[in-house]
Amino acid sequence: MLTRVLTTSLLLLVVATKTSSAQTIPPEGLVMKLEPLGTKLAKTFVTPEMLLEYKKQLAQRIIQAHPQYSGQEQKIELWLEKEFKLDEYFFYLGQQLGQKFNKEEIDTIVKFLSTPVGKKLLKESNFMSRESARIAAALVQKKLPSLLNENSKK
Repeated sequence: MLTRVLTTSLLLLVVATKTSSAQTIPPEGLVMKLEPLGTKLAKTFVTPEMLLEYKKQLAQRIIQAHPQYSGQEQKIELWLEKEFKLDEYFFYLGQQLGQKFNKEEIDTIVKFLSTPVGKKLLKESNFMSRESARIAAALVQKKLPSLLNENSKK
């Protein structure tokens, strides 16, 4: 009698365990990912204008790495529209930003970027980045003759 009770209890435990885990396992092909800490910051910081600029830069890098695509910018841009997944981009960017900022810092930055001045900063960030690179290149270009003169003396 005791053996029968134990066997029945064990059978019920196995069935209950299989039933409960079947309910918690996501359907095949569906992977549950926790949103990284920095995703909120990534989605606030990266504007549609930035994304458009990134895609243009990516297209140019593809052409530089694979010259056979030269003159096919439109084809590459259409391909990027299809293959460059924003949810995946924000997931990985969020992971990286979450390693640099804690939750309180992220909340403070997002709060600032949501103000009129913060929105203007975001809007002008591409300009600021381009101008920073342009000015640095111009200054180096201006000084380049001195490097060339040093090399010719050797």
